[in-house]
Amino acid sequence: MVQLTVFLPLVLLNIYAGGKLARALEAFARWPLSRARRIVYAVLAVLNALPLVAFLVYWLQGRRAMLWFSGESLWVDAVLVYPFWTILVILVQLAIVFLAWDFVGLVLRLIGKPDRDAWRRRTHAFSVWAWIVVSVYSIATIIADTSQARVDRLDVVLPVEAASLDGFRILQISDVQGDGRTTERKISRFIEQALALEPDLVLNGGDIVTGGTDYIASTARLLGKLTAPYGHICAVGDHDIFSDKSMVVTELRRNGIVVADDTSFVIDTDRGSIGLTLVTYTYRQRPDPATVDSLLNENGVPFRILLLHQPNKEIVENASADSIDLVLAGHTHGGGVAFGIPGIALLAPASFESPYVSGAYRVGHTVVNVTNGLGFTLAPIRFHAPLEMTLITLRAPGTNQR
Repeated sequence: MVQLTVFLPLVLLNIYAGGKLARALEAFARWPLSRARRIVYAVLAVLNALPLVAFLVYWLQGRRAMLWFSGESLWVDAVLVYPFWTILVILVQLAIVFLAWDFVGLVLRLIGKPDRDAWRRRTHAFSVWAWIVVSVYSIATIIADTSQARVDRLDVVLPVEAASLDGFRILQISDVQGDGRTTERKISRFIEQALALEPDLVLNGGDIVTGGTDYIASTARLLGKLTAPYGHICAVGDHDIFSDKSMVVTELRRNGIVVADDTSFVIDTDRGSIGLTLVTYTYRQRPDPATVDSLLNENGVPFRILLLHQPNKEIVENASADSIDLVLAGHTHGGGVAFGIPGIALLAPASFESPYVSGAYRVGHTVVNVTNGLGFTLAPIRFHAPLEMTLITLRAPGTNQR
C-alpha cells in the first residue's frame, strides 16, 4: 500500500519531469541520453530520499525514531525533509506546466502544425526554461509563505440591530502547533505581530501543538501573552486531543485563556453584546447533533459568532439557517501546500474534506472565514497558503469598508 500511495506517484513524477530535462540536456549540452538520464535521476533520487529513509528507520527502529523527522533534528530537516518537500512542489508544478504544453502539442499535431522536428526543438527549450522558472518561483514562494505570517484583513457588515459594535476588532488565529519547527522564538514573533494589531477580542481555532506533551506548557504560556480587552477564547482542535486534551485545556486556562467544549455565552462589551458559541468538531470528538442544534438555536443577541476547529459543511449550513452571523474556523492550513496557478486555479488536499479551505465565504447571510493558521502538520512548508492571522473588523451597515 505504501508503495502504491507514496512511492509510485513519486516515481512517475520524477520520470515525467526528469525525462523532459534529460532529453533537453541531450539536445543542448550534447550529452548522450543515457548519461543525461543517469545524472538527472541520481540528483532527483537524492532529493527524494526522505520517504525511503523514513520507511527504513521505522522498520529498523520503530515509531519513536520517527521523531527525527518531526523537526527535532535540524540536520535531518536540512538534508532530507526540506529538500524532499521542495522538490515535490517543483515536480508537481512542472507536471502541470508540462501536461499543458503536451496537450497543446497534441492539438497542433492533430491539425498538422508544426512539423515534428521543430516542435521537438521548442519542447527541449521550453523544458529547460520551465525547470528554471518553476524552480526559482517555487523556492521563492515556499520561503516567503513559510517564513512569515501575513495579516489578512476582513470587514464584516453588522446587522442593523448590532450597529453599535462598529469598529470592534476580532483577531482570528488557529493552528499555532508549537513544535520543533514552530519554536518559542517564532511563536513570540507571532504574538508581537498580533498584539500590534490591538484587537478587542482574540478567537483561537485550536491546535496549539502538533503532538506529544513537550510543547504544551511553553506554547500555552506564550499564547497567554496574547491578551485583549474582552479576552482570548480558544476552541479545541484535533492535535489538542491527539497530544493530551486535559493537559492542553489545563495549561491554556492556567494562562488566562478561555477554552470549552460545546457551549454558548455572551460577551458584553462597551459597544454592545456578542453571542459566542464554541463547538468541538474534530476527528476524534464530534458533538451530538441535538446539542449543536440547541446551541445554534439560542437567540437574544443581535450579533452571533460560531467558533470551531474544522469548517464542517453541515454545521456551517445549519449555522447559517439558525442566524449565526459569523463562523470562524481553522484546521485546513489553507491547504498547506496548494498546487496550481494563483488567481486561476489552486488545488489542495483540504479541498476534498471541506468546501471552505481558505479565506472568506458567504453562506446565505452568514460570513464564514477559514484562516490558514500559523503552524505545520504533515508538510513543514507552506506553498500558496502562507502562514496567516486574520483581523476582522465589524462594520455598521453603510460605512466605508475595505
